[in-house]
Amino acid sequence: MTDFHNHFTSTSSILCTSSLLPQYYTEEKWEEMKREKPHHLGEAGLDKRYLSLVPLEEQKRRLTDILTFAKNNGLCVTLHSVRSTSHTLEVLSLFQPFERTVIWHGFTGSSETASILYKMGVIISIGPRVPEEKIKNLVQANPLFVLETDYDGNSISEHEQLIKEVYNRASKALGITEERLEEMCLETAAAFKI
Repeated sequence: MTDFHNHFTSTSSILCTSSLLPQYYTEEKWEEMKREKPHHLGEAGLDKRYLSLVPLEEQKRRLTDILTFAKNNGLCVTLHSVRSTSHTLEVLSLFQPFERTVIWHGFTGSSETASILYKMGVIISIGPRVPEEKIKNLVQANPLFVLETDYDGNSISEHEQLIKEVYNRASKALGITEERLEEMCLETAAAFKI
């Protein structure tokens, strides 16, 4: 089983990215990342919890810069959006359609938003915070999906257990085997050229 987003370095981790979150972003860090020519940018996005540190318009400008750079250089992006769905969709609409190179980390939104993202070509990443009864509706609305744990601990056994739980819940919700579920996630992730 593959975990498409976690904060724990393990052999099962598939995407390693550097943080461009609003509260950590600096111009120096951004310039350094651009010079390094990474394969993947993220997490990057909008987060209303940090408006006192970084006003929303500045967060939107930064996300616009990141998406512009990614699109111009053929890079993948992991999106972060907390309490900012409409603003994130507004910024994404300036760049779409994506060629399955943008993934919305920790997606917990509505089926309607998942459908909008599907039309844009944005992958949704479903983790343990999504109720089992909601998973099927999200996948029907956006079949471009992967699974994640967002695990930030340091125990290999805890991480592996959480991956198993995420896959078990999703396979039950979708009425498919865990093996088929992993195949589907890997097919979606192929856009990341991993």
